Amino acid sequence: AESPSAALAAMQAVGTVYADQKPVSANPLSVEDKETWFGLIDLQIRRLQQSAQRERTEDIERAKNVLAEALQGYTEALEMPNGKAAQQRLGQSRLLLRSLIETYGDRPHTNDTVDSAKNLLKTIGTFEKEKVFTQGTEE
Repeated sequence: AESPSAALAAMQAVGTVYADQKPVSANPLSVEDKETWFGLIDLQIRRLQQSAQRERTEDIERAKNVLAEALQGYTEALEMPNGKAAQQRLGQSRLLLRSLIETYGDRPHTNDTVDSAKNLLKTIGTFEKEKVFTQGTEE
């Protein structure tokens, strides 16, 4: 299934490319045919704009929910006395963050959430390195 945002961009590109183009075939479109064709393109663009806006809103909400779940896992891991349980919880958070980045990384409307996910992923990595270093010197 094509994303409404991607379909919208494609339809807008078609309209832009062909709007001012002169017919080159032996059987050019009549003015009426061209007007009908562009009228249909405009109608489809209006429909896709609504779907694309809904998709963007839902993407942002889903991405923020995944980020919140990963942050909760990180916070819980910080409070866990058991190193193995904390490590497992951090691993779950890392998986969630990587999935978020992979899924939404190329969608401009989720840039802020993806940037936050990347920062949290770095924070988790730093925490794990420091935790390993600290545990190694205490034993």
